[in-house]
Amino acid sequence: MKKLTPEVKKLLINFIGFCVFFSIIAFSLEKGIAYFVTLSGDSQTGKVNLIMEHKIDSDVMIFGSSVAEVGFNSNVIESNLNKSVYNLAIDGTPILKSEFLIDEFLSYSEKCDTIMIGLAFFSFSKMQEMNEPGRYLAHKSNKYLKENIRKVAPELHAKLYNVPFYSFIVADHTYYKNAYLGLKNVINKKTFYGNQEKGFSVHDETYYDTRSTDGLKMDIEFSEKVIERFKRVVEKIKSHNITPILIITPMHINGQSFYNNYKEYTNIAKDISEKTNTRLIDFSKSNITKEDKYFYNNGHLNKLGALTFSKNVCDSIATNPQTPQKVYVKQK
Repeated sequence: MKKLTPEVKKLLINFIGFCVFFSIIAFSLEKGIAYFVTLSGDSQTGKVNLIMEHKIDSDVMIFGSSVAEVGFNSNVIESNLNKSVYNLAIDGTPILKSEFLIDEFLSYSEKCDTIMIGLAFFSFSKMQEMNEPGRYLAHKSNKYLKENIRKVAPELHAKLYNVPFYSFIVADHTYYKNAYLGLKNVINKKTFYGNQEKGFSVHDETYYDTRSTDGLKMDIEFSEKVIERFKRVVEKIKSHNITPILIITPMHINGQSFYNNYKEYTNIAKDISEKTNTRLIDFSKSNITKEDKYFYNNGHLNKLGALTFSKNVCDSIATNPQTPQKVYVKQK
């Protein structure tokens, strides 16, 4: 075997030294950015941080996607139920894509007695990829998050946990913005404990029909695997002596008519309710769904709609406090 010349040896040593130095810098930068992101209270990342940093433990917690985020007015529910309430629904993120938040919350909560889960037509559809990884990337070492990613996005899991510094590829401008906001909080010695709306997102907008103009309808694709996983999430909540309440959020009748099998979605929710002995409040046929004034598009309530919907949720709970299964809401 030919011996290396002194020049080649020196070059090789320098190259190895540079790689080690670069790795140390990159590792420190990755950890430093992640740390400051965890100190941000902004928007969706702030909600994730509230749970992952154990900064929130209300009597009533609300989970779900954007339809829950814009539909459940925390302050209205709080004043009607006389309990502390926080809306942890994450935009674009069905329950099984944010299961890690429920797992982490259950691991430390001492106060919560009720978890409301806002359902949407896609709640039981096949889960593909994780939405907006930058929202939770700073907590990638969390065991619940790691498992959640493995179940929903195995390709992302393989890269994120095996490719060095893959976080820099996944991160977007929002991630770095939150790092900056977290740094500002450190400089200003400011801590975050949620916002004035308690996680509720206000949309004071008028209705716009978002149906396709070609008149074609679609089928909602359901997944038996997702349905079974959803049942396990419900049972997991109950095992921590917390009462889960499933709530089919209002969808405008125009939106419902766009799907050939919308009724199948509500039937699946009812079946889950029965099989897990869990209360279901169904707003799919509520008068709310027939009024444009309550929506800003076919799937999302506006400010007035959220106010009306939230009051009706409270009325249903107050008039049926011990009902373990289905409650069907009919508005006056």
